[in-house]
Amino acid sequence: MSKGGVADAERVFALDCEMCYTTDGPEMTRVTVIDGELNTIYETLVKPDYRILDCNTRFSGITEEDLSGVRTTIRDVQAVLLSKFSDKTILIGHSFDSDLKAL
Repeated sequence: MSKGGVADAERVFALDCEMCYTTDGPEMTRVTVIDGELNTIYETLVKPDYRILDCNTRFSGITEEDLSGVRTTIRDVQAVLLSKFSDKTILIGHSFDSDLKAL
């Protein structure tokens, strides 16, 4: 439970993903979720499944060095987010359709 007795799964969150370009197309390299008070409730770098061609650093700020040693996969991220959200959760974001496709 969080503030006011409202479960996290019933709250509003903003979600954003950063992408890189791989041999299989765009893949997620970072996911960030914040709550209504701008607290980061989840953030992690994500290891793409395929070889990176371009980190898209100009827009994402993420470099290949940032991703070296990262072991978190998209499946790990999906598991965490599914445990935090429910059908009552409201998610918002910029270019949200792209982020949901990546997830």
